[in-house]
Amino acid sequence: MPKNPIAFLILLLFTLASCADDPDLPTGTCGESFLYGSGEDIYTLRPIPGNVFIELQDPENPEAQIETLFAKYDFLDDTFFPQGNTLRRFPVLLKNLSCESLFEALKILNQNETISAATPRFEPEGEGIFDTTPWTLINGISIMPHQPDDQANILEWANNNGLEYRDSSYGTLLFRVKQVSSGFEPLEIAIKAKDELNVRWALADFLIPIRRWQ
Repeated sequence: MPKNPIAFLILLLFTLASCADDPDLPTGTCGESFLYGSGEDIYTLRPIPGNVFIELQDPENPEAQIETLFAKYDFLDDTFFPQGNTLRRFPVLLKNLSCESLFEALKILNQNETISAATPRFEPEGEGIFDTTPWTLINGISIMPHQPDDQANILEWANNNGLEYRDSSYGTLLFRVKQVSSGFEPLEIAIKAKDELNVRWALADFLIPIRRWQ
């Protein structure tokens, strides 16, 4: 097992996705940034404009739900979106590439009852980051207590801070944000948990693409 908790989470808890078929992302980042990590592994994450990640509430018939979303919101760009999509979670490009449009789109999408969460992508910077492959925030937070007896305190804190307990894996408690509004809550609450709880780590969950070398 890796000694580094970040590496452990990437191997065990983070969902890894190939970026071979991803459309080109908009370049540039927004000025707002987040300091994120655990222990000595601290990264700076900056939101990437023009791109959001959507998770549908209902897994049934996602293609029809997606068509409804594109018909309702003219700020979504369907140029690169594959037809016949059957995935419940998917990236979407925005027509406007400004940071203001990103923040506004996230707020609007998260008001839609058919969407479980709409979240941003980030450009990471820091020790061990060798490229700017985007990290996609998803609605999940992983908290590792020092001792099993610490779980009760963590669960109480989580409930008071808008988190819903989902499961545990290898001693790590897994949560989701009950109500996502801005799209940034999973990251913001994970950072708050790290600052306020005495735990081994508290991290937001990301999709981190795998680069296939030719």
